[in-house]
Amino acid sequence: MVWMLWSLSFAGVVAVISTKFTLKQTTALSWVIGFMLMWLVIGNLGVLPTKLLWFAVPLSLVESYGASYIAHYFQRKNK
Repeated sequence: MVWMLWSLSFAGVVAVISTKFTLKQTTALSWVIGFMLMWLVIGNLGVLPTKLLWFAVPLSLVESYGASYIAHYFQRKNK
């Protein structure tokens, strides 16, 4: 349930950010907001190994880009 709320919040934030920034800027901001802040908390709790970051960072960049692209696509379509 918590991950569902996190995903919905992330999608909402990306949609709002994408109205004011370019695709690259939206990707960077959404990655910082979604991934870095989440890993800061999880890293502080010490529940996940740091070696997982080698896989998580590239995949999270792809996730942030995909979310940003979808948000920009729908905004262009609605104009």
